[in-house]
Amino acid sequence: MESYTKLRDDQWLALEPLLIGKRGDPGAAGRDNRLFIDALLWHVSHRRPWHSLPARFGKPGTVYMRFRRWNECGQWQQLVLDLRGVPELQGVMIKVTVFADQEILRIRQIAARKHRREAYAAAIRHARDGSLQATPESDSDFHWAGLVDEMPSDKGALDRFSFSIDQ
Repeated sequence: MESYTKLRDDQWLALEPLLIGKRGDPGAAGRDNRLFIDALLWHVSHRRPWHSLPARFGKPGTVYMRFRRWNECGQWQQLVLDLRGVPELQGVMIKVTVFADQEILRIRQIAARKHRREAYAAAIRHARDGSLQATPESDSDFHWAGLVDEMPSDKGALDRFSFSIDQ
């Protein structure tokens, strides 16, 4: 586990004007951008669930939603580009950007798994209800549905089945 790096004052002075959500920006102003960035750096370095965020950083849900909004609008990538002249701070923001990209990938994978589970459950429901009529073109698609109904319901019954590869 990487140690948590808090922003130094000189780093904060370089980063502050580049952030969205400061006073004078259109839209809502963030309560404390520095605390938010420190919370995010803690989270990125510890790789713990959001709800494990220490109380000194505020509500984990608030920090996560702000992180997600900034991620969706490309703020992290923009900061990496804007900090080309400050290599140490740019390196910190690259770590945040990599984490943000991993978070997007994780969210997409979860959504894809949910979609596959729902599609599979719907296919099973339709097959059991008999509402899916297999046609010669789709026989290969639905041959497994009959197997689901034939599976033994009790665990001991599995021992009575013997499957042969040679068949």
